[in-house]
Amino acid sequence: MVGKRVLQGIFTVDRVIQMNMEIALMIAHLFLMFPYEISSDNPDLCQLVSIALHFFFTACFMFLFLETLHVYSMVAFVVPRNGLLNRFQNMLVGW
Repeated sequence: MVGKRVLQGIFTVDRVIQMNMEIALMIAHLFLMFPYEISSDNPDLCQLVSIALHFFFTACFMFLFLETLHVYSMVAFVVPRNGLLNRFQNMLVGW
């Protein structure tokens, strides 16, 4: 019962957005830490790494946008109380 209450507090809509943004940033920084070791001799692999970097940084910016949209929806009185999008919709739009 206590564990369920703790998990409900961890996986709120705003926290899910922040966790996904942190995951996208960590993966992008892992690609940045070892770019030469990953793709030094293979140009196709180098292109794949650069595409992955762009994807993860774009996902980070998208989650940042979703977080600002969520905060605005919590402040404005026109939208529902829990925000515009639920957890799954935020993850779908962000990724």
